[in-house]
Amino acid sequence: RDGQTVQARTVYSYNASGQTLEVQNYTYSSDSDSLVLTSKTVYEYYSNGRTQFVRSYSLNSSGNEVLTSEIEYYDTGRTKRSTSFNSSTGNKTYEYYYDENGRYQGNAYFDGDGNIRSKSEYVYDQDGRTKEIINSSVVDGELTVTQKTKYAYHSNGRNRQIISVKVLADGTEQLLSKTEYNSDGRTVLQESYNSSTGLISYRYTYDDSGNQTGYVRYDSEGNENYSVSYTYNESGKITEQVVKSVSGGVYGVTQRTAYHYYPNDKYYEVKTFSVKPDGSEVLTQHNEYFDTGRTKMQTVFNSTTGNRSYKYEYNYNGSTNFYERYESDGVTVNFRQDYDYDNLNRLTRLSEKSLVDGVLTLTYITDRTYYSNDQLKDTRRYKVLSDGALLLVQLIEYQSGGRIQQQVIYSESNGSMQTRYLYDENGRQISYERFDAEGNAVSKQTYSYNANGQRTSIGYYTLVDGILTETSRNEYEYNADGQLTKQSGYSMVSGELKLTSWTEYKYDGNYYSEIISYKQNYDSDGNPAGDPVKLSSTVYYPGSNLVKERINYREDGTKSTSSLYNLSGQLTQSEQFDATGTKKVSKTDYEYDASGLQIRKTTHSLVDDVLVPTAQTRYEYNTEGKRTLIEEYSRIGNRLRKTSWTVYEYSGSYYSKIQSFIQNYDSDGNPLGDPITTSLTNYHDGSNTVKDRTYFTNQGVKTYRYTYNTSGRNVMYERFDATGENVINKTEYEYDDRGRTTRVSNSALVNGELKIVSWSENAYDGDYPTVSESFVQHYDADGNATDAVKTNQTLYHPNSSTVRERSYYNSTTGIINRKYEYTTDSLLDTDTSYDSAGNPSSQRKHHYDQNKRLIRIEDFIFNQTGTKVKVGETRYEYAANGRYSKVSTFRMIDGELVLSASTEYEYDSNGRQTKVTNSAVVDGEFRKTNETTYEYDENGRIQRQQNFQFVKDSEGNLIRKLQSEYLYDSLTGTLSKYKIYNVLTGQLVKEYTYNSNGRLLENVTYDSNGNRVSEVFNTYSGNQLTKVETYTYY
Repeated sequence: RDGQTVQARTVYSYNASGQTLEVQNYTYSSDSDSLVLTSKTVYEYYSNGRTQFVRSYSLNSSGNEVLTSEIEYYDTGRTKRSTSFNSSTGNKTYEYYYDENGRYQGNAYFDGDGNIRSKSEYVYDQDGRTKEIINSSVVDGELTVTQKTKYAYHSNGRNRQIISVKVLADGTEQLLSKTEYNSDGRTVLQESYNSSTGLISYRYTYDDSGNQTGYVRYDSEGNENYSVSYTYNESGKITEQVVKSVSGGVYGVTQRTAYHYYPNDKYYEVKTFSVKPDGSEVLTQHNEYFDTGRTKMQTVFNSTTGNRSYKYEYNYNGSTNFYERYESDGVTVNFRQDYDYDNLNRLTRLSEKSLVDGVLTLTYITDRTYYSNDQLKDTRRYKVLSDGALLLVQLIEYQSGGRIQQQVIYSESNGSMQTRYLYDENGRQISYERFDAEGNAVSKQTYSYNANGQRTSIGYYTLVDGILTETSRNEYEYNADGQLTKQSGYSMVSGELKLTSWTEYKYDGNYYSEIISYKQNYDSDGNPAGDPVKLSSTVYYPGSNLVKERINYREDGTKSTSSLYNLSGQLTQSEQFDATGTKKVSKTDYEYDASGLQIRKTTHSLVDDVLVPTAQTRYEYNTEGKRTLIEEYSRIGNRLRKTSWTVYEYSGSYYSKIQSFIQNYDSDGNPLGDPITTSLTNYHDGSNTVKDRTYFTNQGVKTYRYTYNTSGRNVMYERFDATGENVINKTEYEYDDRGRTTRVSNSALVNGELKIVSWSENAYDGDYPTVSESFVQHYDADGNATDAVKTNQTLYHPNSSTVRERSYYNSTTGIINRKYEYTTDSLLDTDTSYDSAGNPSSQRKHHYDQNKRLIRIEDFIFNQTGTKVKVGETRYEYAANGRYSKVSTFRMIDGELVLSASTEYEYDSNGRQTKVTNSAVVDGEFRKTNETTYEYDENGRIQRQQNFQFVKDSEGNLIRKLQSEYLYDSLTGTLSKYKIYNVLTGQLVKEYTYNSNGRLLENVTYDSNGNRVSEVFNTYSGNQLTKVETYTYY
């Protein structure tokens, strides 16, 4: 980088014939300030001059050569064998074999210890075609044939059949999959079988033209549970699709789709029907088309009632005419959009209507105008007020070239500007502004660009003393090739913008070579606090944007972590360092196979001040690259021992079972008993949907189990007793045909017998819920059911998912004790409490303004005659920023509302809270009781919070006394000091000091005269408390 130091060197050596004998690669090491050999490749040759071996080596951390790959060739020049080795251990990871004709003969994969774990062999017929592939895996310590794939051919040489079989322990073969082809090479049949049972899982069928005619899926017992069949006309166009599935426990036709065509073979209409168990059909979707193939109309219907849900209509040019959404009756339109076009088919107006008080009412209009060149000129969106007037709520303006020029969002309450985006002539954003409720600017961002259109700066403006002031800025620099070379961040420090952070980008041609980030700290006076601190460094592989190494540093400049990556972008090593940045405290290595699959992760930690392996995770995969095993190792008895593992089993492409185990050990590392299952998950056939999942204790005792349906919904939860044999709690879930919960039942032991003790029910009307109720079931001392009592009920507004009323009842008596009522806007209307007899005792009534803000709560009680009597109210007032300005509480005294308490809030021009004042009645007088003030710096970070209490002096004058205060760091905004004062004397009694990470550094206690009584100092290494010193003063 400095143009002087050689960063990398490659050295070649040759034999007398000019053939390469060795290639050595050196890389610059900053530790030794020299070039260090990192890898080499060695070549050997036959007497005829052809290559016989190519071996590659890398140097490990000890400087020893480790063989990483070896390729062996026939003397004809063709590859004979290719072997890869683990770069850390030198053990084999995989090996590929070829015959003298260059045909692939098979492969072998090895575990982390270099032992073979799987092998594949390829067999060819006399015509050189693949005849069989034999896969072997290690079973009970022996390499055993576990799977075969067999190929058969037509006389014309095309594939006729491919069969995959599982080889069982007794040598018999069990079918896994079968694919058949006609002589033209088209698939005519595909079948897959369950690898555990051998029963068929699914089947695809095709006609001689290659059209799919059917798909069938089977359950675990080999019975059909889902199928799709297709019918075609003489033109090869699909005319009908029929779906069969299980509905209500019965397997049969559940959906049918009919296709009709114009004479030109374009769609005329497509109708989809839901088929009920009795064979009746309900139309669920109807699409109509123009003879050009474009959609004319699309209507969707409720699958239960057959009523319309929504509808689109399109014109001949493919543009939308209107969209309608319907209530559950399928007749009443609750929302509609109409699209108007000019004679050039350009959209000029979009009108939106919504249901208001039962009437479809025009609520929004969006108008679009165009330049003479057909480019969009502007878009204006209006809210239609109740008197028919239009209120502009959005404006987007475009340049004649089609680029955006301005976008403005206006308040839907008063039409004042809320946000505005401006763009230059090239369509690049140049500013963003935000405004308060009165339309005054409160923040702004500005953007600038160079001649190449690259962004060079972003300025951030906020209100400082009521004036928009730039409080931070990002700047960007580029080289002559247009590459970003530096990104700088400026922040407000002591009232002045100063460089606080930056990132430098370095390149090797078109690729990154290194990226370094820095930070500059400042003292409280705004002067640089020392030299810039490096925060991170990222080095890239030459000729790519792939990260090679990434180092992170602490704010004091010491190294904290480092990470290494391979040429596939995978993490290969991560290291953590102590507070000095020089000593490694942990290291993790990651290893991968030739396919890029992770096979091992090893963690090293300090043991007796030496890094040793303390944990390891190993992964294994099948020939399709699916994970079959995860093993976890921990350091027990001075070596790694397998403590847990998870086995994955598959049926075709899907999971069939996942089971996890643990192995317990004594302190010497001896196994304590056999492995124990900790969880077991079974899957529905032909999918990755969980069928059931069971969990066990570390002693192998079953604790609880979840069961799911084929849609993945939980249908049962069971909890077991201490023996793991008996269910002591159970929850069951029921759903309607749309997957909505209709009932949840909870069972528990009653006199030793599992019985339903509570349940909830949900009812629906079309698309919307109507009522939800919960109940408890009571039993007598003999376990006989007595009465069922409702515990809560929720009612919904008609044709809506919005709650109308929510009531709660005593679980013993069933008598109501609380009820909440809500508006159609989901705002709380009334909150009523009831006594033990079910009579209303008190109520709160909520009132809102036109912006749905709470403005008043009335409090009532019910007297002995049941008459509602007002006893008080709370009023809410709002500031311009939409937040509370005052909350006042009144109590009814002698028939009049009398102010009893209030809280007032004050804000600065940026909407930040600056003061909170509380007042209440004290000794019969309404007066201030306490106050909190907040102070901020120019960046909006809180600097000081002071809490005051109001007391009266000896003459009865109200005086504000400091009670406590919080001080914050000017750079980080974190709490730096907390002080507590004696309210009567004003004397400081307690003081706490914190570092930038929020850790307590110092705790000082003072006596009534202000003298120190005690002091506690805390010392940290990073975030770890290392020392506590306590001093007492006499």
